Amino acid sequence: MRAQVRSRGGVVPRRLPTTLILAALVFLLAAAAVVGMAIALSPAEDGTSRPGRLVAVLPGWFGPRAPAGQPPVVQPTVLMNVAPDTARQLNADVPYAKGPIPAARAFIYPGSVENRAAARLCLAGAVLYEAGTAPIDQYAVAQVIVNRVRHPAFAKTVCGVVFQGAERRTGCQFTFACDGALARRPSAAAWAGALASADAVLGGFVFTPVGTATHYHTDWVFPYWQSSLTKLAAVHTHIFYRWAGWWGTASAFTGKITGNERVDPRLLAAIAGLEGQSPVTDETPMEATLPPPISTPAPASVANGVSPSIRIPGVPAGLLENNAARLVNGDASVVVLRLDGKAYPGSFAILANAICAGKPTCLVAGFVDEATIPKAIPDRDAVLLHADFLFRRQSPAEAPEMTWNCTLFPRRLRTQCRAD
Repeated sequence: MRAQVRSRGGVVPRRLPTTLILAALVFLLAAAAVVGMAIALSPAEDGTSRPGRLVAVLPGWFGPRAPAGQPPVVQPTVLMNVAPDTARQLNADVPYAKGPIPAARAFIYPGSVENRAAARLCLAGAVLYEAGTAPIDQYAVAQVIVNRVRHPAFAKTVCGVVFQGAERRTGCQFTFACDGALARRPSAAAWAGALASADAVLGGFVFTPVGTATHYHTDWVFPYWQSSLTKLAAVHTHIFYRWAGWWGTASAFTGKITGNERVDPRLLAAIAGLEGQSPVTDETPMEATLPPPISTPAPASVANGVSPSIRIPGVPAGLLENNAARLVNGDASVVVLRLDGKAYPGSFAILANAICAGKPTCLVAGFVDEATIPKAIPDRDAVLLHADFLFRRQSPAEAPEMTWNCTLFPRRLRTQCRAD
C-alpha cells in the first residue's frame, strides 16, 4: 500500500509502515470474529438454544425479534371425546421438542403487600386443586401460572390468570375453577403445603423442567389445542407445552402485573379459617377426594439396613422419598437430612420448602455422606454451611438462600454453588 505526499518537486509516493498495515488487518479479523461469534451464540427462533453474552451486549443486532401482530389467541379447553386409555396413547404419539429446554426467568412478585397476599391465595388454590398435594406437581403448575402472568396473551394478575374464563361455561383455563371442585374443603395440612409452594414460586423459585410452558393437561385427556403447541415435558401425569416459535420463548415474557388481585369468593369460602388450624380437627380432608397420588417406594435406606428417618412434625413421611431426617430441633425450624445422592437436585429445594412452610426462620441442611452428618445440631449454623444442600431463611420478608455442592450436583447458575 502506498500513500502520496506533496513536495516542492511534485507528488512523491511514500510506503506506509508495515506495522500499521498488520494492525489494520488484525482489527478487521477481530471484528469479523466478534460478528461470527454473536451470530453463532444467538438463540434459535424456537428457543432451543440460549442467548450468549455477546447477544446481550448487542441486543438490537442479533437474536430473535418479536413478530408483527398480536399474540396467539388463548383457546378454551375443549377435549376430544375419547376414552382415557385412548387419550394416553394419542398423547404418547406426540413427540417432545428436540434439544434442551431453556428455563424461565425467576419471578418475584412485584405488587403491594395486599396484592401479594391475594396472589398467594389464588396460586395456592390453583396448585392444590389442580395438582393435589405432591410438591413437584404443585411447582410445575405454579410455574405455568407465573409464565402466563408474564405472557401478553394472558391476564396480568395471578388471580386473573388462575380464574381466567371462569365467567363462561366452557372458558375456564384451569378446570377446578368451573367443575365444582371449590365446593371441597382442603385439609389444613394440604393447604399449608400449597401455601409453601406458592410462597416459593412468588419469591423467585424456578421449576426448570417445564421451561417456558404456558399450557398443560393430564395424560388421560386429549385437548384440541395441543396440536398447535410444542410438547416440552411430562411431570407425573401432567404434560406441558409452550407455543411454537417466538411466542413460546422467554423473550415473549414482557407482560407486567397490572391492577388489583381479586380472590374468587368460592376459594375464600373453601379455605375460611384454615390458616393455623390443626390438621387433626379437619373432618373432610381434601386428599380423600383428589385423584390417587403417585406411589412412593419405601426408602432405600431401610432396605439397606441403614436407620430409617426420624419424624419431622407437620411433614408427611412420603415427601422425604429416599432422603432421611437425622436431626430435628423442637419446632422443626432446623432439620438435618441424609440426602439421596441420585435424586433430582431440585427436589431438595422442594422438600426444604415443605419443611419450612409457615416458619418465619428455617434452616435445612442435607449431606449425602452419612459419616459427615453432625451428631447433634450445632449451636451455630456455620458447621452446616458446608452441607451438600443448604436452605436457609433468616426472616419472613426475605427470600430463602439455597446452595448446592456443585461437585455432586452441577447447577446451571454458579451463584447456586456452595462457596467453600
